[in-house]
Parts: sequence; structure tokens; C-alpha cells
Amino acid sequence: MTDCDAGRRTLLLAALCAALVYFPRLDAPLMWDDRPFLLNVRAYDRPLPLSFYASPDYFPKTGEVTWRPLSSASYAALVGAFGRRPLPLRATIFVLHLLACGLLALLVHDLGLGEEAALSAAALFLVSPVHIETLMTVTFDKEILTTLGVLGLMIAHLRRRPLLGAAALTFACLAKETGVVGLALVVLLDLLRGGADEFKRRAKAHAAYAATAGAYLLLRFGPLKGPAGETNLSALLPWTERLYYGARAFVSSTRVLLAPAGLRIEYFALPASSPLLGASWVGGALCLLAAALTFAARARRGRPALAFFLLWPLPALLLVSNIVPAAVLSLRLMAERWLYLPAAGVCAALALLLRGRPARLRLLVATWAALGFIRIQDWSSEPRLWSSLVRVYPWSAKAVEGYGEALYRAGRTPEALAAFEEGRRLRESKEDLVLAHYVPLAPPGTIGFESAPLRRWLGLCRLRLGDERAALADFEASARLQPSDGFTYRVLAYESARLGNFTTARSWLERGLERDPTDDFLLRLKPDVDRRRLGFSARFD
Repeated sequence: MTDCDAGRRTLLLAALCAALVYFPRLDAPLMWDDRPFLLNVRAYDRPLPLSFYASPDYFPKTGEVTWRPLSSASYAALVGAFGRRPLPLRATIFVLHLLACGLLALLVHDLGLGEEAALSAAALFLVSPVHIETLMTVTFDKEILTTLGVLGLMIAHLRRRPLLGAAALTFACLAKETGVVGLALVVLLDLLRGGADEFKRRAKAHAAYAATAGAYLLLRFGPLKGPAGETNLSALLPWTERLYYGARAFVSSTRVLLAPAGLRIEYFALPASSPLLGASWVGGALCLLAAALTFAARARRGRPALAFFLLWPLPALLLVSNIVPAAVLSLRLMAERWLYLPAAGVCAALALLLRGRPARLRLLVATWAALGFIRIQDWSSEPRLWSSLVRVYPWSAKAVEGYGEALYRAGRTPEALAAFEEGRRLRESKEDLVLAHYVPLAPPGTIGFESAPLRRWLGLCRLRLGDERAALADFEASARLQPSDGFTYRVLAYESARLGNFTTARSWLERGLERDPTDDFLLRLKPDVDRRRLGFSARFD
């Protein structure tokens, strides 16, 4: 059997495994970030002009806090083509993943590493369980689009097409800001393959890429900085704490990339329980980094491509770590979706290390597929996904409340109410470890122990269970905590009117119209409140 045949058989095995893992779950309900950034975004219900993505309406109407116009445009296109049906949406995302696998294979091939290594890298990238969160959440296609742009940049650079490379870099950055790591990777590639002389020979190409990245960054941190750019919240953390988070994230990311078991949808960032433990994680990260650099330095002499892929994950992991004080206060060590781009380098490096050992490579493919099959079961339903998080973080109000929302949508209202009450207890008693640590550090109006959404969910549960007066008390608390929320005023005005309290209903209606004079529901309700007779029925669940 030739090397090419071995690579093709490995890829075929990976394709069959991926089909077994993903295809039964493509029609699972949309959940996680798809709810706030796709299901609840009404702007995608109609065609949007290109000007929208650079307008002041972009942030409030999409819910984004950073400028990612290409990703948002992809959501609009998907909704326009398929509505909000999970199967075709996820199938499209899977096709994008296949395209990324193909570009990774092409990059490995263009580096002169042979067809076996190229196909093996694609096979490993195809089945990596690290991608499950990304492929099951439609709005995480930003990670795939960014990776497509970065891979396109590398291929265009190798083929001496700098203008095409600059276009690919633009594509990557407009999908997500982490696309700028493509600039670091293309510099790294030239330095490893030809040293400073090669870098100088390609100076014009690097200048084009740098100009592209610079233009993007001027927009991203200038007129289009978005809500996340208003304040630099993560800089409020002490540098020692950020260093600890970065070190632990690096070690955890490496473990997940190589041994993707015990996956979850959140990896909360909490301070070390002791200085010794913190120093141990930092020391472990430094040892791991030193090992990677040493291995890459040795590989560079005879296998520069292997050195390149070993170092590939580092720029991306650094950019999303807490070491870099980005504008968004990150409450997590890492997220599996952030590992999509780094995984491309890891899979290519593994393919090179296992070249000529097809049996071991296929064993790795089968092992990863089995781990993926176990993990994807949590995505069979929304309650199961959130319950998997509650099992890991029973003290987390976010996890418990997310589980309550899933139960509510599943029609399990008494259980949902109990979950929301537990979330409220965790907040009020300050048992939530994340909130207990970050609330004192964060400016008012960012995160807090009290939660307007939680009070709304409590109110909705009580409305469904027939306890209107208790529900109104919860919605009143929500209005106090978040006066800008129009939904709260609709509920308070309508339910007050339904209970015959038209004076109270008028007060809430007027307050709602003060904030949004075009609110269709409140405008419809106003004549009924004026004549003190409710003429239509409404449900808020």
C-alpha cells in the first residue's frame, strides 16, 4: 500500500466517523449562543444593506459587542436562505468545516510534505472533538470563517500571490478580530523556512499584509470599537492574576487539543486558592512552552514545516488569553471554540509526527471520534446541555439559570421555577464564586449580583403557573434593574390592565413609550387602557 493510499484510507475513516458523530445531531434545537445572536435577532428577518454592517445600528440590532461584520452577514444570509431551521443551518456550517479541512490539506501539500501528511492532517482536523461546540453552534461559524481566511493567506503567500493573501487576511479579520494572527503566522513561516533573508525577500508581501491588518485595527478600535471598546475591563485585574489565568489556559488548551476528554461549554477563570498553586500553574506553562520551543528549534534544522505547525497555536492562544488585557472582561480561562484555529496546527503537526505509521494514526482518529460521540450527546437537547454544565459548576448562577431557561422552553415550568429560585439564592448568598470575585472589580452596570433577566424569567414562570401578582413583583424588580428593557414594560402594562389596575397599567405604558415611542404592542394597548377595557389577549411565553 502506497503512502497516498494510506492517507486516503485514513481520511475515509475520518469521514465515516464524522458522519456517525455529527449527522444524527444536526437537527437538534438551536441553543447556547445561537439564541441571543441568531434566534432573537429580528434584523435578520429582512435583507440588510452592506451599509448596515458599518452603521450605528449594527451593535444594538445584532447584539454584538465587537465588530464582526462578515460573521453577522453570514447569519443574515443563512436566515435568509433557510430561516431558523437547525438542520440546514448546521449542515452549512459543516460544509464550511469540510472546506477548512480541504484548505489545511492544501497548505500541508504546498509545503512539500506529501499527500499522506496532507490527507492525514485533514482527517484529524475533521474528527477533532474540540470542534463540537463550534459545529453545533451556528453563530460560532466566525471561528471557521477566520480559519478559512488564515489558511487562505498562508496558501496565497506560499504561491507568491500577496494581493490574494491580503484579501484572505481581510476576510479573516472581518469574521473575527483573531484573524490578525495570520500576520504573525506568515512572518513565522518565512523565518522558519528561510530565515531573515527570506523575510527580506518577501518584504513587499509582508508590507501589504501589515497595511491590511493596520487598516482593520484602525477601524476596529476606532469608529467601530463597539460597546466592548468603551472600557478596558480586563485591565482591572492584577497582572499576576492575568498571568495565572493565561498560564492555566495554556496548559488546559494543550490538554484539550491533545486529549479532548471531559469537554464542557464553560471554563470559568477563578483565582488560585494559594500562591503555591498559582506558581505551579505558571511553572507548568513555562515548562510546556519551553518544551514546545525546544522541540520546534530542533525540528527547524531538518523539518521546518513541523516546527511551524508546532508553533502555530501560540499566537492565537496568546491573543485570547487573559494575559493580554483586551477590552472585554473575560470570565473564562478558555473556550473550545477558540481552539478551532490552533487545532489546525496541532493536527498538521500530529500528521507529520505519525507519517508512515497509518495504524497509529487511525487509532487516534477512532479514539477522537469516540470522544466526540460521547460529548455530542450533551447537544441532543437544551436541558441536557445545561445540566452537563450544572454538574461541573453547581455553584454557578449562570449555569443554574441557563438550565432553568432550557426547562422553561421545554414546558417543565415548575422545575424551571425551582432552578431560577436556586440561581437567585446563589446570587443573594454570594455563593457564586465567579460573581463573588468579579463583581467587586467591575464598574457598575457591567456585572452584578442582581440580575434583571433572572427576575424576568421568574416572572414568566409565575405567569405561566397563574401567580400573576408575584409575577408582577418580579417584573417591577426587572424594570428597576434594567429600565431600558421594553419587554418588561409590555408585560407590566398588559398584566396590570388584565387584573383591572388600569391606573397602574397607564403608568407602565407611558414609561415604556417614553423609551420607545414606536413600540407596536404598547401602541396597540394604549386605546384599551384609555377606555379601561382590555380588548385582546396576549401571551408572553
